[in-house]
Amino acid sequence: MRVFFCSRCGTNFPAKAEHCPQCGFNPYESDPYPGISPLGAGGVGWSDRIHDPRFNTYQKNRRKIILIWTVALAIVVPLMLLIFHEGRLDGESLIVAAVISGMFLLIGLYAALHTRQKGTGWDGVVEDKKEFLRERRVKESDGRYRLEPYMEYVVYIRRNDGKIEELKYTNDTTLYNYYQVGEYVHMHEDRDLRALEKYDKSRDEIIFCASCGGLMDIRADYCSQCGCPLLKGQLKQ
Repeated sequence: MRVFFCSRCGTNFPAKAEHCPQCGFNPYESDPYPGISPLGAGGVGWSDRIHDPRFNTYQKNRRKIILIWTVALAIVVPLMLLIFHEGRLDGESLIVAAVISGMFLLIGLYAALHTRQKGTGWDGVVEDKKEFLRERRVKESDGRYRLEPYMEYVVYIRRNDGKIEELKYTNDTTLYNYYQVGEYVHMHEDRDLRALEKYDKSRDEIIFCASCGGLMDIRADYCSQCGCPLLKGQLKQ
């Protein structure tokens, strides 16, 4: 997998480089963390890096990408209609193009503004985990529908205010297995950080990036995909 940032120091990783130009770390080795056990590397306690400026930079870049794609779609759609009508657009076609373009702009603006909303964080405990066999309707090429089975994995978290939060995952047990019954968690709802953090990460071998959701080795300190710091606790003495 392509590495964009050094997972040890967070420095931008050159495209064809094998070692980090800042600290010399080589992420492409079979064991990039020799002599370091993953057990215990995640530490215990809430991370003290939640206000790292890299989270703000990531959200700014995300908003830029959203707006660029939104403007591009708002321009491309009318152009496609113009091409489809061989350069002739009547009043009805112009209205349709304007409505579609406006819809894309509103959706993009809402998505960009949503990244700046600040919610209310909460604490909780993983209370239960369940697996369900579900069915969904799938449309065939001939237009008929059939029922397709799939697995749904749900993690139940009881917040300190008594409310139950449900984390649902479909056909993927990675995040489902990451949370264990009895674990204490905190939901960050800051402007630049929206992520669920476990209090005790000392028994984990993996960790998820709080910004892009990338799966990382627990021994890493930064996400290799977006460069944001990983929310790790204090090492046990």
